[in-house]
Amino acid sequence: MSGKTPRPVLDLTPTGRAVVILASLALGAAWTTGSEPARVAACLLLAPLLTDWVCKLRRFDGVTISVGKRRTRAGAVLHEAITLQHRGRRALWHVHVTEHGLLASTRGQGAHVEHVPSLGARELQLTLRARTRGRASTRLFVLTTQHPFGLVRLSTPVNPATLVIAEPARIALPMPIGDHGRDNEDAHDSVRGRDAEAFYALREVRDGEDFARVHALRSASLGTPVRVVRRGAAQHHVRLLLDLRSPPGRLPHRHQDHAFEWALSAATTLVEQFARHGRACDVVVLGKNRVSFEGLGDRTPPSAFFEHLASARPHGYAPAPEATLAWLAAGAGDVFWIMAGGFAATNERERAGGRVQWLEWVA
Repeated sequence: MSGKTPRPVLDLTPTGRAVVILASLALGAAWTTGSEPARVAACLLLAPLLTDWVCKLRRFDGVTISVGKRRTRAGAVLHEAITLQHRGRRALWHVHVTEHGLLASTRGQGAHVEHVPSLGARELQLTLRARTRGRASTRLFVLTTQHPFGLVRLSTPVNPATLVIAEPARIALPMPIGDHGRDNEDAHDSVRGRDAEAFYALREVRDGEDFARVHALRSASLGTPVRVVRRGAAQHHVRLLLDLRSPPGRLPHRHQDHAFEWALSAATTLVEQFARHGRACDVVVLGKNRVSFEGLGDRTPPSAFFEHLASARPHGYAPAPEATLAWLAAGAGDVFWIMAGGFAATNERERAGGRVQWLEWVA
C-alpha cells in the first residue's frame, strides 16, 4: 500500500447539516431584527453541535488493531478476525469498523461495536474481499463514530503493520490444457511400463496432490495417506515461461490490464493443476530480470511462485536470453509460453522449438 496515511476527519452528518442551516437562519433573524428569541434559538441549536464536536476531539487516541498475516486470492471473500484494543481514558461507544485498501469490506459493510471500555478490548469479525492482486505491508482500517448526539461524524484511520498477499485469481483454462498433465502422465506410464521402475520409498501425500497414486494398504496401516516413489521413472518436469515483456516501442502500462491479469492467473492455475497431479514445474519469469523457480510442487512449494506473482508488473522490451530459449527447446516434457506483456515474440518462437504451447488472452 502506497501513499500518505489518511488523517482523522470530522464532518457533519445529515442531521448536523440540518441543525447548522436552522442555526444560520436563527442567527440571521437575530442579526437583522434583534430578536431575543431568535438569539436564544440559535444558541440552543449550536450548543449540542459544539458539544458533539468537542466530545470527539482525540476520541480514538490509544486505539490499536491487532490482526495477523493474511494470504488470499484476488476476488476471494474471506472472514477476518481482528482485535480492537483501547488504552484511552474514556470508553468508546457505537464504533463502526471498516477496512480499505488491498482488502476491503464488502459492499461498504463492516463491524459495529456498541461499547469498548477503557483499557479494554473487543473481538470483531469482518467480511472482506481482495479487490485485486497485490502485496501490502500495512492494512488500513477506518473507525467511525457519531456518538453522542449524531451531529458530527469522526473517522480515524488505523494502520497495523502486517503483511497481506493477494495471489492471482484462479481461472478456468481450456480443457485440453487442464487435462494435459494427467493425460501425458498416463501416456508415459503406458509406454514405459511399471517393470522399468523400481520401488524407492514411501512419502506422505503433499497438499494439492491427487490420490490416484496413493498406496492403499500402506496408507491404511500407517493411518495417513502415503505415495509410492519409484526409481527409474521418467520424471519430465513441465517447463513454463511467463513473459512479462511489452512489445518494442510500447510503454509497459499501455497493455490491457485484463489481459495481463488473465495471463498471471493462467500461469498460477497451470502450475497448481500440474502440482495437484503430482507433476513438478520449472518456471522462468522473464521481465526486467530473469527469475526462475525449479521443482514447483516437488522440491519447492508453489506458494513461492504465487507470492512472486502477487507483485508482478509488465516490463519494457528486451531480447530473450539465448539460454532461456535453449532451456525451452531442451524440455523433454510439456513446454508452455504465456505472453502476459503483449509481446508476440514471433522471431523467438522458432528458436524455442516447435513443441512450445502458446497461451495468451483473446478478447
